[in-house]
Amino acid sequence: MNERRLTTEEARQLVKRFKQGDQSAFAELVQAYRKPLYFTILKIVGNETDAEDITTEAFIKAYENIDKYDERFAFSTWLFKIGNNLAIDFLRKKKRSVPTVSLSDKVSSSDEDSPTYEEVLKEKTPDTSDIVHYSMEIEHVKKIMEQMPKDLREILELKYIHELTHQEIAQKLKIPIGTVKGRLARARKLLFKLLHRR
Repeated sequence: MNERRLTTEEARQLVKRFKQGDQSAFAELVQAYRKPLYFTILKIVGNETDAEDITTEAFIKAYENIDKYDERFAFSTWLFKIGNNLAIDFLRKKKRSVPTVSLSDKVSSSDEDSPTYEEVLKEKTPDTSDIVHYSMEIEHVKKIMEQMPKDLREILELKYIHELTHQEIAQKLKIPIGTVKGRLARARKLLFKLLHRR
């Protein structure tokens, strides 16, 4: 599928289709926004692997909380705010500083309605800090994960539920970090495939 920029109205229509049960609509949103969201997050965290993880988390969070999206605003604004909040949380947990980002910069340079980093920081609320947690809200995600092979399900749980680092996962499972990264990539890809099919 060729990538193209969605208009605000096209994105809203895809959200409506998704809410009505059309899983392919969400896949189209992922296709359209994954790359710009990834590069925005990469600018914040400064690490490609971390940016990939956070981008995936942002889409899962958007998938799980789509009913909270206010259609009066651009979907991209809402999505990029989720990604930005997750990136900021990541940096806070790692006790890092945000590299080469001005608070006056917009979260998404391609969206006129996009908030600045300063606005996002001011508006941040606690319920945006975790992507996978023990709550009824994501019960069906856990059920989908139960369909996955044990090794892939286990590594997702360690990463997103127990919030272990790649190094900690490698030590716990007694496998190389490269294997951890590869297994996580396969697990995320399968999870998205199962979510879209669902």
